[in-house]
Amino acid sequence: AIFYHRYLFKVAGKYQLNYPIASDHEFNIKCFSLLSIPQIKYIDLTITNFQGSGISSISPDPNFFHDKPLLIRQNLGAKALEFYYDGIQFLDILQFLDNQKFIVWHDSDLENLSALNLKIKQTNTTRKTNNQILLDYDIRKESDLNQLLKLIEKNHCWHIIFQHTENIIKKITSLGVSQSKIVLFKPHIFSHQLLSLIKQKNGIQLIVFGTGNAAKALMKLIKDNNIISNTHHSVKLFLDNNPDKWGESLKNIPISEPCIHSIEEDSYILIASQWQVEIRQQLLSLGVSNEKIISSFY
Repeated sequence: AIFYHRYLFKVAGKYQLNYPIASDHEFNIKCFSLLSIPQIKYIDLTITNFQGSGISSISPDPNFFHDKPLLIRQNLGAKALEFYYDGIQFLDILQFLDNQKFIVWHDSDLENLSALNLKIKQTNTTRKTNNQILLDYDIRKESDLNQLLKLIEKNHCWHIIFQHTENIIKKITSLGVSQSKIVLFKPHIFSHQLLSLIKQKNGIQLIVFGTGNAAKALMKLIKDNNIISNTHHSVKLFLDNNPDKWGESLKNIPISEPCIHSIEEDSYILIASQWQVEIRQQLLSLGVSNEKIISSFY
């Protein structure tokens, strides 16, 4: 929930009623663009408890989906729009649209295919939508080309890719597909806060909260960044709430119980879990400074 000061409606305007589900989303985009708003601060206070099954959880808002890129560019700038197209657009398709059909272009990438199928299945269940993959097309084997052409001709499909490569883009558009219908899928979208932190040149001591696939993706990002940017950030410890993992290790790094005694004061804690809000609250209750807690994923 959000409390808005009356002043914001004077400078940002009112809710746009042509966005029946996402009018608050549109209003927030405008608010974050206003230089006249005082500094935003985090307050460790629960102001409401509510169920997550309201109308906005299951209803589409195609008008907002259509307008969102323009709203981002006008209010937040080109870099924010680039971040949106770098994985978030696909999540918005699942959130704001229904009955969408996808053709997946891949390079025998079974891991990403599995993650994509799972994401669509989970969203269909929670939002009661009917989005579906019509065909996953292996560009290395170049099989089922006739079937692919028929699907493109008959259906108004989205074309999902796992990497923005010029070769794949050219191949898709050569079949008559508009580039606006090509969308990127990423199993993990790293936050600006994390990316800004690891771009620092001085070596930083890191602790990762979580030991699943998200943590492994985070470790790879840190390793790749160290090589590319010649930095020396190091993960010294993993934290996990599962007692069965305490005392074990991941990538030769120990896994520990989350307690203040195991957290070095100068370390940053990177949350690698879908339970980012709950874990942040847990760390704050342990006495960890909020500035030292980084939500690693969008």
